[in-house]
Amino acid sequence: MEKKSTQHLNTNRSLKVNHYFYLCCSAIVILLLCIINLETFFRNQKVLGASIQKEEEPTNNIKRDVSYWKNFLLINPTYFDGWVELTKLEIESGNFEEASVSLQKAKRIDPNSLEITNLEQALFIK
Repeated sequence: MEKKSTQHLNTNRSLKVNHYFYLCCSAIVILLLCIINLETFFRNQKVLGASIQKEEEPTNNIKRDVSYWKNFLLINPTYFDGWVELTKLEIESGNFEEASVSLQKAKRIDPNSLEITNLEQALFIK
């Protein structure tokens, strides 16, 4: 009887050691996976779209924006803010004659606007 009891204790101990070993191994694997996941998360954090869009030259942006506003204003010729934006872009790109034309169209829509006065001063200075 004593022999069976000793065998039972030894078997019980070996099972406990095996369970403890498996528990430790699984905890280590979980920790390693967490560390790897966190590392890849922080390595890949980027601003949305930053990896997709290249930084264009400012002149390309201005040309694209001028084209956009000209097309938009063909459809919506009474949109005051569009004419103001187009005037600003034309001034920025150095097309002062085009800026003057855009400014006159904006002035016909809202002649008392403070923005018109500011843009007239900007055109006069340049």
